[in-house]
Amino acid sequence: MENYPNLASQKSTYIVKQLKDFREGRRQDPIMNNMAASLDDVTIKSIAEYYSGQTSK
Repeated sequence: MENYPNLASQKSTYIVKQLKDFREGRRQDPIMNNMAASLDDVTIKSIAEYYSGQTSK
């Protein structure tokens, strides 16, 4: 989808940082701030590992 970033093969450290930044309000987006607000560090790491292991289409 054109409006959403492709996270496949993205480095897990990048995804972790971005999700934590959304959760803590250091990065602003109304949808992502709300989605990340309830994520704990373990869940964020799991999400990051999942997407970093996917291949781009």
